[in-house]
Amino acid sequence: MKDQPPRTQETQVEGITAVADRPPSMGSIREVVESTLRMNERVHQTIMDYALIVAIVSLPPTVPWLQEVQLGAVLVLNLVMVRSIGARWGFPRGQGPLARVFLVLGIFGAILSMIFAYLLVYTASLYVPLMLGWAKAAGGFALTFAIGRTANDFYLSARRIDPRRIHLALRLRRRSKRRRTAEVESTPKENRG
Repeated sequence: MKDQPPRTQETQVEGITAVADRPPSMGSIREVVESTLRMNERVHQTIMDYALIVAIVSLPPTVPWLQEVQLGAVLVLNLVMVRSIGARWGFPRGQGPLARVFLVLGIFGAILSMIFAYLLVYTASLYVPLMLGWAKAAGGFALTFAIGRTANDFYLSARRIDPRRIHLALRLRRRSKRRRTAEVESTPKENRG
């Protein structure tokens, strides 16, 4: 486990500090998980915002000089979105080689989803002529959304919760439940109130 931090290092998550020497309580594990889920939700909102902006930028009709401007704006918006996602997660390090492979595959998948969305809407526009201008917007939305989700998964893969610490916390919780159950059973019935 070379990517895991040393046992004496303090971990910081959204203002929650936990010392690695002590086993975490169930409350602190819950706080870490809830914090991660809230952050993931905020990142998803950011991805949707950028994807809608890219779709709006791609929507106007294309004239020869405007197409290059739209393409440049889409590329810049995607780069700014990836940087924004990284900043929200704190630019974590420690992604393994497998995460990098999936990042590259995710970018290829994003390009394929853009092409598929463009062709799907373009094919529909052959039967409904008003939809022809939406093809680029659909492709840009699909590209930005897929790149955002790929970047989010890449940055999220560096955040790890040590499974040994979780097992230890669960074991301690089970022991305390057994003690409480034993105490309740050992007290006389008239004292249980």
